[in-house]
Amino acid sequence: MCLYSAPAVVFVIGPSGFDVSCALVCENIMIAATLSGLGSCYVGFGAMVTGNSDVVEALELKEGEKIYGPILLGYPKDEPNVLDSIRTKKTPPPIKWI
Repeated sequence: MCLYSAPAVVFVIGPSGFDVSCALVCENIMIAATLSGLGSCYVGFGAMVTGNSDVVEALELKEGEKIYGPILLGYPKDEPNVLDSIRTKKTPPPIKWI
């Protein structure tokens, strides 16, 4: 599995059939990471590790569970001030008084 030298990997594991809920969990983790100044990358093909019995055992996957991540986390090399760049791009919404 390609981890891009990420120092941390989060595997989101949930019951099969909860695709939308678990995808929202992944999204919230990535939003929280960005707000904390971290970079994140959703690696969809990373869920294919279920073919490796050592990985399945390490993740304690049970029957009927599915990997919805993994999400790679770390400090971005190209843009260390991610939070600052987000703040500067925000513009206040226009207010129209009636």
